[in-house]
This record gives sequence, C-alpha cells and structure tokens, in this order.
Amino acid sequence: MIIMEIKEYKKYFKTIKKLLPIYGEKEKKFLADLDFTVNEYMSRNPSCTAWDIEQHFSSPQNVVAEYINALDTDYLTKHLKRTHMVRMAFYAVFVLLLCSFSIHTYLDYQAYLDFNNAIPTSIEEIIEVEPETFTENEIY
Repeated sequence: MIIMEIKEYKKYFKTIKKLLPIYGEKEKKFLADLDFTVNEYMSRNPSCTAWDIEQHFSSPQNVVAEYINALDTDYLTKHLKRTHMVRMAFYAVFVLLLCSFSIHTYLDYQAYLDFNNAIPTSIEEIIEVEPETFTENEIY
C-alpha cells in the first residue's frame, strides 16, 4: 500500500471511533475485529485502495449505524446515561473552576486597589512661618 492509502486507512478507523457515541469494552473489541477483518482483506487484495475498502465494508457512518442498531437497547441506554453524567460532571467542574478563578481575580484586584490607596502618592506639606516681632533696634 502507498503511504497516502495508509493515512486514509487510519482516517477511516479514526472516523469510526469518533462517531461511536460510547466507547467501552464492546466497542474496543468491535474496532479490533473490524481492524483485523480490514487487514485480512487488504492482505488478500494488496492493490486495494481506500475507496475499495469503503465500498467493501461501507462508509464509517454506515458501519457505526449498523453497530448501534445491533446493540442491546439496555446496554446502549446505560452507557449513554453514564456518558451524559460524566459530561455533566465535567461541565460542572469547569463552571466551578471558572467561578473560583473569577472570584479570586476580583479579590486580587480589590487588594491591589486597597494597596494603591493606602500608599500616598503625594504628600502635601504646609510650612507655616510665624511672624516674628522685631524691634527697630534689631532690624538695623
């Protein structure tokens, strides 16, 4: 196979992996079996191209759709709920981190302003001179 075809072969499997809504043990086994089957097909047909592979095994979207249709509904529902919960937990942690960062930044800014207000930037000093009383003898 040509290098470009190897890249397309890897792209084919990467697309399938991205399209899978869940990725557990069954999905890993499915991908390993599909990889073995495609490699076997390629060894029997050394001049095959990525287009031939897609024609023989179907497009990545169809492969995933057929796999999902063949799955047990309870298994799929259970794993989709788990995936949803993990995503929601990730989003919650992200929002909490964002809020804590915002609060921390606000408090740092307030401390900066308080510090700048506590240090005088200019000092106004008034010197008052008391008028002295001179006698005429002292002036001369």
